[in-house]
Amino acid sequence: MEYHRGVANWIRVSLLAGYWITIFTSTHLPGRFVQGVVSNDKMAHFCGFAGLAFLLAWVLAPFRPSRRVIVVTFLVAITYAAMDELTQTLVPNRGADIHDWYADAAGSMIGIFAYMVSWVFASELCSNFLAGSQLTASPQKVL
Repeated sequence: MEYHRGVANWIRVSLLAGYWITIFTSTHLPGRFVQGVVSNDKMAHFCGFAGLAFLLAWVLAPFRPSRRVIVVTFLVAITYAAMDELTQTLVPNRGADIHDWYADAAGSMIGIFAYMVSWVFASELCSNFLAGSQLTASPQKVL
């Protein structure tokens, strides 16, 4: 059992690291490489940080989300978003935009919410499977 948990942790951390490296790389390409590639910049920021927050929450709380993990996940995501925006000023033809940071923060909130919802349904599904009953529509209280 412990071996499977270790492998699962390794997979979660690897997915987060790969995703985070991809986001960092894509946001630090010179402006001439990304012009015309993304039609809706704010939606790209929103979706990118929703995915980052989801994976970060999954790594920090794979078995049960808590208020602390939710707050830490959100703070890490928005702090990284601010640092990401500020370091883009060092890249040719790129700049910082407070509205991008707002989209990052909103995406982070939705990513955390999506993780909590998926955790509730996954835990309900597993508990019902182990109990041998049908899936019920009453999710457990997360917080």
